[in-house]
Amino acid sequence: MQQENLLYQKIFKFAIGGGIVTGFNIVLIFIMVDWWGWDTILLHNVANALAIELSVILSFFIYRLWIWTDGEWNINKIFLKEIPLFHLAAGSAIAARIIFIFPFLDYFSIDPKINTLAGGLSGAALNYIMNDRIVFKSDKTSQEIESLSEANSEE
Repeated sequence: MQQENLLYQKIFKFAIGGGIVTGFNIVLIFIMVDWWGWDTILLHNVANALAIELSVILSFFIYRLWIWTDGEWNINKIFLKEIPLFHLAAGSAIAARIIFIFPFLDYFSIDPKINTLAGGLSGAALNYIMNDRIVFKSDKTSQEIESLSEANSEE
């Protein structure tokens, strides 16, 4: 039961962190386009790419400081392993949405708004799983997963 509560707390924090990062991304776009006057198609694309990258970096540190806190703060490990893996996880979630989820739901004539919501939720779930099992994997996390698996198999 305690392991389940820990999992729910992590998922809740992940959702809150995602909301913070989404707000940050929107504010960055607003600043670049409306305040700085980046008013061409090229500059819109640059603003979008820059806002996404800064948001990914912010989300990495939010998750590292607030959710997956048990890892060591080794600069080499963070910059040479965890941040690249974090980018890979985020990119994989986006690719899965574009390549599989959106076309699949579109094939069945699902409304684009529902399609986008489903893509966002499934992307977030994939991102959480990859972060938990690959990016921020630790002995403690592995033990938590094994404990949860054992508890579920006993029920």
